[in-house]
Order: sequence, then structure tokens, then C-alpha cells
Amino acid sequence: GWRLALRLALREAWRAKGRSLLVLVMVTFPVVAVVAADIAQATSSVSSVEGLSRRIGSAQALVTALPGLAHVYQSADPDNGGYGASGPAGQAPSIADVDKVLGGSRPATELRTGEVSIRTHLGVLVVNATGVDVRSPLAQGLFRLTSGRLPANAHEVDVNAALGGQGYAVGDTITEADGTKVTVVGTAESASARSAPYLLGQTDLLPAPPAGAQRSWLVGGAPVTWSQVLAANGVGALVLSRE
Repeated sequence: GWRLALRLALREAWRAKGRSLLVLVMVTFPVVAVVAADIAQATSSVSSVEGLSRRIGSAQALVTALPGLAHVYQSADPDNGGYGASGPAGQAPSIADVDKVLGGSRPATELRTGEVSIRTHLGVLVVNATGVDVRSPLAQGLFRLTSGRLPANAHEVDVNAALGGQGYAVGDTITEADGTKVTVVGTAESASARSAPYLLGQTDLLPAPPAGAQRSWLVGGAPVTWSQVLAANGVGALVLSRE
């Protein structure tokens, strides 16, 4: 019985292709729209706690030293809740200053973010870049290696799929606008930025900020309490603490 019904339905669908396509669109479009809306809502409602590892990896906190401020006043999540400041002051606090207010020496690795201009056959392409000790346990969770290996020195990088789509693959050489050459040793995806072309490398992929300029570190050790966050605010540093 089913065989005859299906043969008749297939014949009718084939005879009226336009009508069949319209019916297919009318059935599938609402389903796709509802699923897309549900995914968008679920993604946009990720809380600060749920998305923390994408922002600070496996570290206890991300500390950002701000120049020219005597004191900052922050919410628990300074990126989402904002912060205020008073000043002026001198240079941004160093990692030694941060350690002092956080209760002593802690494992730390610098996190540098910025842009790198690379040469392509069409001209210069500006891509986002992150420089961090990718082998540090503190950085685990910031990126996901998809092929090859992680960079081992300042002349090696990983690219994401978006930059790979521009024609770069493992083994290729990328020439920066200033003539610096780096070798692609792997592909990796950022946990927080997926659509834009991206370079990942060791800390020296990006130049060191001038002395006293804004800097950021991933810090480990014991949990960073709210009282320690306030102490860091007192020397001009923002803290995003897992605690």
C-alpha cells in the first residue's frame, strides 16, 4: 500500500516542481527559523560564570593593569558591569605590584592581544592576534587545537579556519607588513572569536607594551577573593576573578 502511495506522490511532485518546492519551503522554513532563534537565545544568555574559561582559560584570574589611574572601582565582571576610575597616577602597576596585593608570588603568564598586518597577493590584511604562552596550563581553554601543533617560539603561529580560508595552511610562511616571517605550524580556534581571521602565537608574536603601559596577565595559585580584587583596584588594576 505504501509503495503505490509513494509512487503516486513522487509522480505528482515531479510534475509540479514549483508547487512541490513551495510546499517544501513552507514546511522547512518555520522549523529552521524556530531552531535558529532557540540557538541564538541560548547562546546570548550564557552567563559570566558559564563563559569564564573562554576568557581566562584555566587561570584563577585575569588582571589588567591600567596606566594613569590611582584607583579603579569595578563590578565583579568589569567587562560586562563596567568600572569607574580616579586619578591621575603614574605608570600602570607591574606584575610585582599585583603579586603584592594578591598575597604573594603567583604563577602568571602575560596575555597580549592586538592586530597584525600581513602581506597577501591582494595587499595587506589586518588580522586579530593573541600572544600568550600557549603551553602554559593557565592558557588552557582559550584556544582549541584542530590540526598540527601549538607554536613553540616567536617565529611560529597557528591560524584559525577564517584565515585558513584566505589560502594559508600548515607549513606556509606568513610575511608581516614589517617583513617579519612566521611559519604556520597548526590550526586553532579561539574560544571567544571564531568568524574573523586570527593568529595565535607565543607572547612575543606581539611587541611588548612600553614600560608603564596597559598590560594583562593570567594568574594562578589560590582563588582571588573579592577583598584581593579591591586591593588590586587600589593600585590601578582590574581583576576578573574565577572566585
